Amino acid sequence: MKSLGKKLKEFGQQNGIAKTKQFFSESISKGDIAVNRISLRGLAEGIIGDDWAEQLNRFNGPERTFMEATEAVDASNFAAITGQILITTVHEKYKLASFIGDQLVTSVPAGQNLASEIIPWLSDISPSPEVVQPGMPYPQTQFSGNYVRLPAIEKVGRICAITAEMIYSDKTSQALASAESVGTYCGLVREERILNTVLGLTGNYVYGTAAGAEATLNTYSATAQSGMTYGFINKVTSYSLSNFASINTLEQLFYQMKDPNTGKPIDIFGPGMQMLVMPFQKYTASRILNPQTVTKNGPYATSGDVEQLESPNPLDQNYGLLTSAHARNLLVTSGISASTADKYVYLGNFKKAFVWREAKPMEVVQAPANNWAEFNQDIAVAIKASWWGSAGVMDPRYVVQGLPA
Repeated sequence: MKSLGKKLKEFGQQNGIAKTKQFFSESISKGDIAVNRISLRGLAEGIIGDDWAEQLNRFNGPERTFMEATEAVDASNFAAITGQILITTVHEKYKLASFIGDQLVTSVPAGQNLASEIIPWLSDISPSPEVVQPGMPYPQTQFSGNYVRLPAIEKVGRICAITAEMIYSDKTSQALASAESVGTYCGLVREERILNTVLGLTGNYVYGTAAGAEATLNTYSATAQSGMTYGFINKVTSYSLSNFASINTLEQLFYQMKDPNTGKPIDIFGPGMQMLVMPFQKYTASRILNPQTVTKNGPYATSGDVEQLESPNPLDQNYGLLTSAHARNLLVTSGISASTADKYVYLGNFKKAFVWREAKPMEVVQAPANNWAEFNQDIAVAIKASWWGSAGVMDPRYVVQGLPA
């Protein structure tokens, strides 16, 4: 690993630290350099030299001003490359393949408002006379001034730090484990915030009218809730996902959705429709949704040929299938039995129903040299990962829920 450090040092001398970090990051992504085989001490010895500890201490302390130029560059290169290892590790763990949150929400900018925010909700045009009498002006289009209130922004983050002792003892695996935990934590917290809202466990629907009256409604309801003229029903109880008829049971709820002002049906079907099931029902849902031939024998006869009916898949919607072990875990930890949670089903256009209000996306930054942590705790390299955002309900009419008995 000392040889890798020397190569990176030479590359940095020829191309500068910015290109060295980029080259190093790309090499890790391509698999040319295995992160788990990197030695922090070996890098320090290769980049800085055998007196790396003394130079790094001077670089991070008050004597930095008196360092020779080459010493300062070498120490800076080591800190930058080590920081890049941690940053790359954090990003990899943050974007786990099992996360589905981004497929369930539409990301909207929070702007400069970190508090709860009111989003205008435009209904269909208000009813007006359909016939224009001779000589009379055409009526102007008017929208009702409804709104949706989205929750305040949350700030979530963690710091991963490498101490001088970790470099001395070459605790590279411990440093990488710390970076992995930071990435996993930041990614998982965001995923759970989204899933809790989509599952209906938190983040109720806050709907307001032009008159200033607000109603906090359940995200999913089996009865029309009060608070708006035309309530919505988007939950079926005693539900079982079994065949095309069970899909139709959920679809029928969409046909009954009405604009809360006009009372007219709203068009929900279209691109972006998805089904979310727990892992237990993944294959059942896949069998129902995917194209296939449906065969039915009957009516059964006591003699002669038995009639066999065949038809193509009757579903006229191309539902994408999503599943999540994290969603199931949230249902169970909320107090729902495992056997019941396994059979929860959600169907609809999630991106129209739910939003991720984002003030700052996931960001990983490295602490500057000569910061207080270095002096107070012998921190050689530190990075901070954080995001600012919150999940909210924009319009629950676009998703329906099926609950088992």
